[in-house]
Amino acid sequence: MILILILISSSSSIVQKKQDVLTASSSTKLERGLKDEKIDDLILVTYVFGERRYRQESFKFFAKSVEGCGVPVMIIGDPAPPPDLKLPPNLVHHHVTWSDLVKRLEIVYNDGKIFKGLRRVHSSYDMFHAGERDKYNTYFKVVDIKPLTPVLFRNQIRNFRFWGYIDNDMWLGDVAKMIVPVR
Repeated sequence: MILILILISSSSSIVQKKQDVLTASSSTKLERGLKDEKIDDLILVTYVFGERRYRQESFKFFAKSVEGCGVPVMIIGDPAPPPDLKLPPNLVHHHVTWSDLVKRLEIVYNDGKIFKGLRRVHSSYDMFHAGERDKYNTYFKVVDIKPLTPVLFRNQIRNFRFWGYIDNDMWLGDVAKMIVPVR
């Protein structure tokens, strides 16, 4: 398993003037629950855009593996997981549409000017699954945005010393045992 961990600096000046825009979103009840658990060393983040991902068997295995990983995991994206999908308490969802994500990128990296390349979404998915439709049939590669998580979602990860991004098509082991916090 490859796990990328990045130290979050509380004195980061990257987004100081744009902090109000990026931290304005309110936390969900589940996110507040994570903060109350006193698990403040590490959070893992993944992104999901489109309901089709939640229906895939590999996502169900991923969700089950999160239950025993020992650290909180946050899904950022749209839509929220369907109510019939059983999620462990340490797996939470932070709702952000693709349009809102692009707006955050434009504010931080382009002085609010439109990123035409990000607004023009693309995918080869339609060529193979033309019968299945949801609003995310086309998408931009979100994998390119994952390293920007602490800049774009500072409010959601600020209570954690470390964060990492993961794919949601893998199985997690006991991450808490593998990661020894440095104090």
